[in-house]
Amino acid sequence: MNAVIRTRICLVFNLVTLIAIVSIISIVGNGKYLHFGPSEDLSIIGVKIDTWERWAIVNVMIVFISISDTFINEWGMPFISFRIYDPDCKVIKDVGPVELQLLANGMYFCWAVKNLLYTLCYVSQLDFALFRVISSEITSIFTIRGLIKEKEFKNTENEEDTISQNSTDSHSSLHSVKSDTSQLSRRSKTKTEKNSEITPLLSVQIQV
Repeated sequence: MNAVIRTRICLVFNLVTLIAIVSIISIVGNGKYLHFGPSEDLSIIGVKIDTWERWAIVNVMIVFISISDTFINEWGMPFISFRIYDPDCKVIKDVGPVELQLLANGMYFCWAVKNLLYTLCYVSQLDFALFRVISSEITSIFTIRGLIKEKEFKNTENEEDTISQNSTDSHSSLHSVKSDTSQLSRRSKTKTEKNSEITPLLSVQIQV
């Protein structure tokens, strides 16, 4: 099976399982975790979120950090990952070993701390998790689109059509050359026969 077809099938299964999970939670789930907005019982890292102003500040921070993390993961992390973990990358010319070490450990440390804070927000209330996911996915549309624009795509079907068309053209041109060659040979043979007929006549006239 083609890799593109397998990826499409996986996307369909992802959508089906996601819809099933959301449907089950919406029907069966209840409790304060599914509450939306501020609450007297809502607190993050010891800070009570009991007003709309605090709730909005938390969500703005989540959205801002989510957008920055998306750019970091899409643009910065592949640079580090490919140069450290790619077994085929044996020679690195664009960065030194000390700088690469600092970049990698610094990025991973910041990611781990922020992931801890994200987890504390996620487990407190569902709306914080939704803001995080939605902002991250919207940002990834632009980052992935920018990376895709740097690639060059070639359609296999068009290439096969072009190859077959070129083959047809070459066959037709070869046939044309062959027909022209045969016509030339016929003309030359006819000319030779005419010359052979004229030669005896000339000899007879000379004798006379």
